[in-house]
Amino acid sequence: MDMVATAAAAAAAAADTKARFDAYNRLQAAAVVFGKKLPILEIVAIDGQSDGKSSLLEALLGFRFNVREVEMGNRRPLVLQMVHDPTALDPRCRSQEEDGSPMVLATTIADLIKQRTKRHLWKIQAAVFSKAIVMRAEYAHYPNLTIIDTPGFVLKAKKGEPESTPEEILLMVKSLASRSHRLLLFLQRSSVEWCSSLWLDAIREIDPTFRRTMIVISKFDNRLKSIGKSIAT
Repeated sequence: MDMVATAAAAAAAAADTKARFDAYNRLQAAAVVFGKKLPILEIVAIDGQSDGKSSLLEALLGFRFNVREVEMGNRRPLVLQMVHDPTALDPRCRSQEEDGSPMVLATTIADLIKQRTKRHLWKIQAAVFSKAIVMRAEYAHYPNLTIIDTPGFVLKAKKGEPESTPEEILLMVKSLASRSHRLLLFLQRSSVEWCSSLWLDAIREIDPTFRRTMIVISKFDNRLKSIGKSIAT
């Protein structure tokens, strides 16, 4: 009987924890829609354009969710709600922006996000937009964690887009990352010298002591290839 009681108590505790996280995720999604702030620990992923942030986040989630373009892909913040669900043997996804959406296959979420982004940017005639899309992903092997994916920094606007686009992205990232309850995950390409980093000053302005910042050196495989070629010659 003791074993049965213990098992029942554990199941009840697990159900209570799941209900609590579900409630928080719904509250967070509503907060994004209405522009409110929730001071709960989150991670903001930041990098320069094509420095590898999307590849890292997709490796964590186990599927592709982002737009892949040479010049600039992600044009809106994306709130990634990773939800631990023991019943989800494969990732289950839902994009829940201004309206509710049904669960979709992980293989289709990238196209869904792309369609929503293009439709909204066309509507407001802009290149980037600060209002986030919320994506909920449930999987048995996920922790309960929220990551905010941001558009990559760029030096100049894409042809045909407003010249203010780089500054808009910078201000957007600073606004998202400046909140004290958010940790910064900053990716720096391995081929860039720290002293000549284009974006490290922006990170320093957001977090002067780097107490909230985690720095990841990205695309080191390309660096190794370059070193190998240098040695060979």
